[in-house]
Amino acid sequence: MTAIYWKDLKNYIYSPIGCAFISFIVCVCGIYTSAYNLSYSSADFEHTVSSMVVLMVLAIPLLTMNSFASERQHKTDQMLFSAPVSLPRLIIGKYLAMLTILGIALLCISIYPLLLSRYGNVNLLSAYTAITGLLFLGMLAIAIGMYISCLAESGLIAAIATLAVLLICCLMGSILSFIKVSPFISFLVIFSLGMLLAVLIHKTFKLRALSFAAAGVLGAGVIAVYIVQPALLEGALLSLLSFIALADKMTPFVNGVFDVSILFYHASLSAFFLLLCSQTIEKRRWS
Repeated sequence: MTAIYWKDLKNYIYSPIGCAFISFIVCVCGIYTSAYNLSYSSADFEHTVSSMVVLMVLAIPLLTMNSFASERQHKTDQMLFSAPVSLPRLIIGKYLAMLTILGIALLCISIYPLLLSRYGNVNLLSAYTAITGLLFLGMLAIAIGMYISCLAESGLIAAIATLAVLLICCLMGSILSFIKVSPFISFLVIFSLGMLLAVLIHKTFKLRALSFAAAGVLGAGVIAVYIVQPALLEGALLSLLSFIALADKMTPFVNGVFDVSILFYHASLSAFFLLLCSQTIEKRRWS
């Protein structure tokens, strides 16, 4: 795992990707700090961090797109499979390398509150609480990007798919405030998500019978609920969409609240997607 970690970390540091990612995060934070904290003489650096969520999501696919998709595209994934290291250690090594690049970027922007505190009364505890929330959000985003990279045929497809998924998740809170949910719309969305889940089961586990069974059970269940009690689908859809609204999970940290439950949410989902990543590669190794 250590060898994989250092190999990938050096590749990121010595390649334009890692430098571009760090530079993008630092420059964006500098622009927001100048526009918000300096122009308006505001000491609330945590709101600057909150504004960076979507833009950080735009940069995450740069790190994750080639984690596995490029190996698959160039047919060099067999070299990884034959490496003298277990698959979970290989995945964790790659994950920690990307997480280190993200940590370096956030460590750089951690200097900003200290600089601002020389010219005003900055609440450093709230500022670093917000940066911690951003770190854990980035952890989850990287894990999602790695899983998508395992499924994709090329780095470009992985980047586009990761960007689309993360943007939808981050903007979900804003989307919910603009749309009016009806039982029929809830039925269509939940039914579509059920079919998508069945496809992911097939892609991940390579078990056609299990994917068909999941599609049948989920589809029949959603149809039955829609016929018997359609109002239940509205509440289920709102709960589901609220669960995946990643940007909303930053709100407590921006308000200076160190919410351990949200940290557990990010950490557990990160572990879940890494597990799916391991399962996907394991099945492809023996297929």
